[in-house]
Amino acid sequence: MHPETDEQKRKKVFDFIKRHHIGVLSTVNQKHLPEAAVVGFAENEKFEIFFGTFTDSRKYQNLNRNAHVAMVIGWEEGKTVQLEGLAQEIADKDEIARITKIQLAKIPSAAKYVRESHEAFFKIQPSWIRYSDLSVDPWHVCEINFLK
Repeated sequence: MHPETDEQKRKKVFDFIKRHHIGVLSTVNQKHLPEAAVVGFAENEKFEIFFGTFTDSRKYQNLNRNAHVAMVIGWEEGKTVQLEGLAQEIADKDEIARITKIQLAKIPSAAKYVRESHEAFFKIQPSWIRYSDLSVDPWHVCEINFLK
């Protein structure tokens, strides 16, 4: 069997991410302790992950102090994506409108939160992604390092 090319890895990982709409986001609180939350998300071809949260949430407060995050997407059937990166709040109204459109196309039920005055939107720029398929023997694992 031939090793996967970078293009094949990227396609596999992106297709997997596209099939999911929720993940677990980990942030770090002011005492440097981890906190995790389930979030709905959308993505783009650059592997950037977009999500909204309320400004009175723990994750919002944590992200304003420390932008480093980790996220896990999927766990069904033994397949998962883990990623690490930096989360940045999106301030540009046009970009928020564009991301909202993408997110609502993927998660229509999120429409009830869109007009909330205390909702903020974030973009995660991944630095590292690992895809694992534990349903096969031997396990299939591939990584994408965006810092190379």
